[in-house]
Amino acid sequence: MLDEPTHGLSKRVIKDIFDLLRKAKEEKDTSIIITSQWYEQVSDFIDEVIVLRRGEVVGRFDTESADRVNIFKLAMGLAAN
Repeated sequence: MLDEPTHGLSKRVIKDIFDLLRKAKEEKDTSIIITSQWYEQVSDFIDEVIVLRRGEVVGRFDTESADRVNIFKLAMGLAAN
């Protein structure tokens, strides 16, 4: 479980971290949980998105149905799932 693992890091280090996570996922059938407010950073290697607002699940999407705008609205309390 990683909580905002890219906060304050350079683009090169972020790339290295995500390369390691992709490799772990592919090689070991590993579950990785990442909390991030930056959907764009993680969107290319995730299987599922769970949106939390004030500790409650307000949205759950697979990669096919995840939509950046809807995720943002749900997280901000601006839309219903």
